Amino acid sequence: MPIFNSRTAARISALLAGTALFTLNVQAQSVGTAAAVNPTTEGVRPGQAIRVLRLGSDIISNERINTSPQGSTQILFVDKTTLNIGPGSSVVIDQYVFNPKTDTGQAAITLGKGIMRFVGGEISHSGGATLKTPVATVGIRGGMGTIEHTADGTIYLHHYGSATISNSCGSVTINRPGFSTSVGGPNQCPTDPEKSTKPAIDRALALLTSGPGQSGGGTFTGQGPQTIDTPTVDLPPDLQKDLDDLVREAQQDVVTGDQHYDDPPPSCTFSCTGN
Repeated sequence: MPIFNSRTAARISALLAGTALFTLNVQAQSVGTAAAVNPTTEGVRPGQAIRVLRLGSDIISNERINTSPQGSTQILFVDKTTLNIGPGSSVVIDQYVFNPKTDTGQAAITLGKGIMRFVGGEISHSGGATLKTPVATVGIRGGMGTIEHTADGTIYLHHYGSATISNSCGSVTINRPGFSTSVGGPNQCPTDPEKSTKPAIDRALALLTSGPGQSGGGTFTGQGPQTIDTPTVDLPPDLQKDLDDLVREAQQDVVTGDQHYDDPPPSCTFSCTGN
């Protein structure tokens, strides 16, 4: 099944477009806001003390986001890009520049360890979104993908759009949804893309979904610290759940080979080059 077909892609567009109606009461340098936070997630800004993130906390460029083994967060950027960060992860917003008049910009995000899911907004449609790990760089255009980095290397699961995974050894471009590649080290080429397995998809979804007793910050569960210096923000309800359901529904059909949607089969093109 093509993931996502025209109807599913339209649902994502409508879901994220609606976030443009929400007003953020944050400082001018803010590039986004925490749309969901499970204890404990911390933000580290250059030259400033560590702060605990809460629902509505503003995020700036060069900020590092650290999640505890039970923590997770979802960042909603001003161009409607969303970034889900799983437990035990460390992510740095290296660069974020967006021009709302032209809907163009640049975004560079580094995953030092852990797992995150990227859902591209306006910036990714112009090819300006880059995800980095210690062993690889992923350029995403108009797309959505999950990336994980551990001591064994980097794994990238492709959900939609186009992505090029590269390092000093070579590169792989994935245009077909539901496929994945891995990179074992900085001098090892990305593997040939293969269809993502159901266990791999289920594992990623489990890591990027709130756990039992966690509410994403909407209602404090009594676990972890809170702060009182967080600005107020109105956020779209169930954004995390809706995106999880879309990925689970569409990826499940990729694994089972279900072709009950009305879109034509996608063209599948891979390219791999090595030095």
